[in-house]
Amino acid sequence: MAYEPGPRGPDDRLEVDIIMCVVPEPPKGERNVLVSKDGRQEPLMVGTGQDNFLCGNCGAVLAGSMGPEEIEEAPLFKCYRCGAYNRVP
Repeated sequence: MAYEPGPRGPDDRLEVDIIMCVVPEPPKGERNVLVSKDGRQEPLMVGTGQDNFLCGNCGAVLAGSMGPEEIEEAPLFKCYRCGAYNRVP
């Protein structure tokens, strides 16, 4: 299933692109990190909200269509495109 962000969410609110904060690679085992499986070039998380979370280095969509409650306790994300580590701002 391909990810295609739409211009509006389920409540007719415009989707928002949020740029994530690039952080240094954490020491092994210190933080949970989401990484791409088998080198897939697609978001690491897809929710039911309106906000897209983009890599702060290259702009790849790391979490798509997320609601605030879905992204609150998010781990770090390792970008599938550039390899940068990102956290939710």
